[in-house]
Amino acid sequence: MKSVISAAAIALTAGFAAAATHTSTIQIDHGRATVSNFTGPGPLSVNLNMATDTLTPASGTYSLDIPAAGTVWQVFANGSIDVDFDGDDVFETSLSVDNVLVDSSWTSPGFFTSWTGMYVLPIADFSFDTTPYGGSGSILFTGVSATVTGVDLDNTAAAGALGANAYADLSIDAATGLDEVKTLLTAADMLGNGDGILNFRFNSNLAFTLVPAPGAASVLALGGLLATRRRR
Repeated sequence: MKSVISAAAIALTAGFAAAATHTSTIQIDHGRATVSNFTGPGPLSVNLNMATDTLTPASGTYSLDIPAAGTVWQVFANGSIDVDFDGDDVFETSLSVDNVLVDSSWTSPGFFTSWTGMYVLPIADFSFDTTPYGGSGSILFTGVSATVTGVDLDNTAAAGALGANAYADLSIDAATGLDEVKTLLTAADMLGNGDGILNFRFNSNLAFTLVPAPGAASVLALGGLLATRRRR
């Protein structure tokens, strides 16, 4: 009986050790953002990438700490994305991600540096400065979310520099503010080349922390205990 109890304690300890937190980070300076779908219904379509279209080249680094495949985690995000709308290196708008819960039960696929899916990232309310687009003030965005549908770091290492073709595809939706901004973006596009796409620059600094999902460690421990009993 003592050996069973000892085995259970070892299994429980191993379970919690295997379920230590994991944090991955990504940092980008002078990345390029293209925004579309501002002439019709639905969220704004956004592509964030490393393409260089100004005299200031984009740069970015990342570090991935992804747990073993099949383990289950809560995913928290924290950080910011700062946007320069008119290319003057002054960031008119900052999107803040304040340690929000992105997924309460995420099953790790194992190590990866590119993926597709649908990950919803809640964003804190923010004000959009309309003056670069002919407006007279700021519009408040509330109930904001970014739905990420694809990411590729263009590098197969666990950490390093983002590749020249690194990108993230996402859409931005909001309870208020979106329709007013779409009107301004449409007008700004018509003053340009009218191609339905606007280009911006951005900086980002984001961290994603994985915390053991409730019960994950106890399930691991129970598995170890049952395996011990079967061996007996």
